[in-house]
Amino acid sequence: MVSLLITYSRFRLQRHLLRTKKANFTNGCYVMLGDSFKEMEGLLKEYGLQPSQFRPLTIEQQDAILRDYVEALGRMGELNGQDIRWWATDIASKNRFTSPIPQLLHVLVRCLNAIKEMADDGQLLVLIDPPWPVVKALEKSAVRLNWDLRVISWPWSRFVVRLRGQAKTWISLVRELAVSIFRIFEAKRHFGRISSKMEDKRPVYLIKSFVYPNAFFDAGLYKDPFFGGLPQFLSRNLGEAANILTVVIGFEKRSDCYQKMRGVRDGRVVPLEVYLHWHDAMKGFIEIVWACLRKTFRVPDKVPFLGHDISSLLRETIASGGWRIPLFQYLHFAAAGRIAQMHTILACVLTYEGNPWERMFIKRLQTVREDLFIVGYQHAVIPQAAAGMFLSKREVACIPLPSLVLTTGSGPIAIMEKYGALPNERIKVACALRFDYLFNLEPMPRRDLQDTFVVLVVLEGVREVLPLVEYVLNTASTCGKVRFLIRAHPVLPFERLLTSIGGNAEIPSNIEVSQARSVQEDVSASDAVLYWGTTVALEALMLGRPVIHFDRGDLLSYDPLFELDAFKWRVSDGADLTNILDVIRDLPDEEYCTLQGRARRYVINYFRQADDHTMSQFLPSEVLRCDTRE
Repeated sequence: MVSLLITYSRFRLQRHLLRTKKANFTNGCYVMLGDSFKEMEGLLKEYGLQPSQFRPLTIEQQDAILRDYVEALGRMGELNGQDIRWWATDIASKNRFTSPIPQLLHVLVRCLNAIKEMADDGQLLVLIDPPWPVVKALEKSAVRLNWDLRVISWPWSRFVVRLRGQAKTWISLVRELAVSIFRIFEAKRHFGRISSKMEDKRPVYLIKSFVYPNAFFDAGLYKDPFFGGLPQFLSRNLGEAANILTVVIGFEKRSDCYQKMRGVRDGRVVPLEVYLHWHDAMKGFIEIVWACLRKTFRVPDKVPFLGHDISSLLRETIASGGWRIPLFQYLHFAAAGRIAQMHTILACVLTYEGNPWERMFIKRLQTVREDLFIVGYQHAVIPQAAAGMFLSKREVACIPLPSLVLTTGSGPIAIMEKYGALPNERIKVACALRFDYLFNLEPMPRRDLQDTFVVLVVLEGVREVLPLVEYVLNTASTCGKVRFLIRAHPVLPFERLLTSIGGNAEIPSNIEVSQARSVQEDVSASDAVLYWGTTVALEALMLGRPVIHFDRGDLLSYDPLFELDAFKWRVSDGADLTNILDVIRDLPDEEYCTLQGRARRYVINYFRQADDHTMSQFLPSEVLRCDTRE
């Protein structure tokens, strides 16, 4: 029989250990799931308990986890899909950075694996500080599988955690209300207001995008960071009968970007916030509050996951504030309505990752005009962890979807078909609009190996990349004749990442922060590229450089190249990087070129070149034939 002890109280755990014979713990194991018990490891080992080792998951295990996860959220969507607010939640988006579910499932899988390891021995397994949703799932399995399970905690512990989670979610909602109102006024101050009586009455092809400071050039030139040359292609083919309207959201130096938009000469680039009023934010806030107070999202009676029922995990997550709705993304519903009210829209294209704002934007446009041609463009890579890109059959019938999903190449389609159930007729290959420059370049020659080996470290604009930063800081001092070149994301500069680690973090002398404007400059100055989940890894392979994936041990792979083995190595936290660098350094030129060619062919399959033919997918005949006088 499996014997489980779950504890949340250090005092009660210590008292339990002192009152129990050490022989009862011999050969037992523990799983440390929180940092607050670290100082008790010595006492646990003194009683004969050893830390349980979590074996890395195989790709087959990850595939099964992903499919069950997508199906579980499909069941939730089937039950709640008629409520538009469900599609605005982080949970429904399956966003790998904002949804609480993947982390909870990761903990659950760790616990289940440890239980499986101990099942044959019949020894005690101590689970220390697991999240309460995971405990509720384990309790349900314990009844069905006849496990001996005890929970040591204060009587009110679970309810305190619930209240804390709810408070955090409500405070976040209030904070987002203030931020949203500020952003609306900020955009109108720096860009100006949009008049409902505009002089240009031409219909518009609407592009919903994002903007960074490096998208602006001299003489009023602008290049969309996500759609590349698509606006110019649309303008050439639509002619004077229609206008190109790009509605964007800024990230870094937002006010500067919004000021520069006023001088853009080629087409119109407008901040999304100017289509909103402060009372839209208030109205959205009240709608969310009223809906959440009136009723909670429902959970099916049974939700299978790896042979267990996680309905109680989902129910406890929602009860603990996991229903979070990001207000500004929810406001895309109101913004889309006002855009449709002020402009005659021929068609719309937007980035497509499964985020809440996309579903709000699509739903509102479709309520204005049901047959409007809307393209969801898969502009970024699709790692296994990008579960928001995968839909179950249960979701397809009720989720707000674009008319067509266009991908960067045939590789992403194969991934989406493998893990999702989007109908074949709603997904097609287009082209890699952001990466047109790659196809004009030959692979860079291998650098002189007598020079210092340069590792380019490319970082995402999310705090989840911190383990990679810490790994580089800890590893650099042990790597002789190696220089680390850090390329941070503009949304999250390296200095801010260091602040998150601790402002006093010591930077080894062989670490340098890149000041280069383009990825190409940094890749050309390097011998290998170290990454976690960024698209730059594919760019590096296309430019002829080997890549090294930093594996954090995630439940689902964040590696955009998770299906590729050629010209790629893997390193995990605590592993010696120098061994991998020596292997790359010692590769014979002939083998180096062979692996380089295989990797480039994979990327070419992932990124299709943009030209008039491939971009024509964004402008089908029904749009060209559309009566622009409507």
